[in-house]
Amino acid sequence: MDRIPLNVPRLRVLYELTRRGSVTAVADALWITPSAVSQHLSALEREVGVALVERVGRGVKPTEAGRRLALDAERVLAALDVAQSTAHELAVQDHSAVRVAAFPSVVLGVLAPALTRLRHTQPDLTVDVIDVEGIAGLDHVRLGRADVAVVDDWGWDLGTKDSGLAVVPLLADSLHVLLPARHPLASADGVRWSDLARDDWVIEHGDSLFTQQIAAHCRRAGFEPRVRARVRDFATHAALVSALGLVTVLPQTAITPTDDITARPLLPDLRRQLIVVARDDLAGKPPASHLIAALQAVADDLTTSATREG
Repeated sequence: MDRIPLNVPRLRVLYELTRRGSVTAVADALWITPSAVSQHLSALEREVGVALVERVGRGVKPTEAGRRLALDAERVLAALDVAQSTAHELAVQDHSAVRVAAFPSVVLGVLAPALTRLRHTQPDLTVDVIDVEGIAGLDHVRLGRADVAVVDDWGWDLGTKDSGLAVVPLLADSLHVLLPARHPLASADGVRWSDLARDDWVIEHGDSLFTQQIAAHCRRAGFEPRVRARVRDFATHAALVSALGLVTVLPQTAITPTDDITARPLLPDLRRQLIVVARDDLAGKPPASHLIAALQAVADDLTTSATREG
């Protein structure tokens, strides 16, 4: 029987569908349109000659044949990702460059101090920073768009389902309530979610995983947050807390208290775990290892400082 030629991009679309569960999620991860995802799946089915996906409501899911093919494709795609990353290194011929994916609060509170350290210890190191939300950084590493990523554990299981990745716990980042200095709770030892039911809020946009987590905690406390402003930048959150008397919940690493605002701990204590992710074959070698070491040093300093304050 003749071998069936398979198209690698189409295999990746099928594999990502088994991981993510929806055409929209696959399109977002691969930077293509949902219609392109559907076209790739249809073309792959024609190549193989069997149904690989089936309709479920308004979406699709892999058939048993689709899941079998995706399982085999996973090994091929993992090897290809490594080869593509190596090709990138050879093309740029610059072993003092590293690409890091991180989200804004981590860039502000952890990555920027780490880069300051590296400027003194590794002055020739070039770092390209990619701004992506939390878990999307994991995809950047998997797909060869970044060498290192800092992600959080909200919505992820520490990469146990992703072979070929080195996972390094960084720090537990406590969440705090940011309040105007004149707020009745500004001097409280701690603030419960239910204490904030009557306040006006500033939060990120609704599609943010962080926002979804905050809203879920508010609902568990018996109320829907009354949102008056939606902005992505945490520094702008602080400005609106001061200017409009709003409240918000932010990671401790993203907070810089001023005379106009104050940060109080949440009760009970709520934390997100920050994690460094890199490809196995890069994590232990320069320049990625230099960046990871600097991130760990900053994390240790932050943890020590938080322990002293507590």
